[in-house]
Amino acid sequence: MSCQEKIDLHLKRMALILGWMLIAAGLLWALMGLWPAIAWFLHTVTPFLVALVVAYLFNPVVDVVQQRLRLGRIGGIVVVGVLILSIVVLFFGLLIPVLYGQAAGVVAALKIHLPGLIRKAAAWFDNVKTA
Repeated sequence: MSCQEKIDLHLKRMALILGWMLIAAGLLWALMGLWPAIAWFLHTVTPFLVALVVAYLFNPVVDVVQQRLRLGRIGGIVVVGVLILSIVVLFFGLLIPVLYGQAAGVVAALKIHLPGLIRKAAAWFDNVKTA
C-alpha cells in the first residue's frame, strides 16, 4: 500500500467519524427539543412501570401464600399486602425514634460548639483579609 493510499484511507476514516459525530450531535439537538414531551411521558408512565415491577416481583410470593394457606388470588394478595405494609410500618416505627434521637444530639452539640466555631471562622477570615 502506497503512502497516498494510506493517507486516503485515514481521510476516509476521519470523514466517517466526523459524519457519525455530526449525526449524534443532530440527534442530541433534536432530543433536547423534544425533552419536555419526553419528560411528560416518563412522568405519566412511571407509576404504571413501578406497579408492573412490583406485581412481577411479588407474584411468586402471592402464589406461595395461595398454595400454603389455600386462599384465592385476592386473599393471597391481601395477606402479602398486609405483610408488606406491616414490615414497612415496623421499619419506620423503629427507624424514626432513632433518627429523632440522633438529630436531637446533633442540635445539642451545635448549640454547644457553634459559637466557638463561629469565633474560629471569624478569626481565620480576619487573618486572610489582613494577609
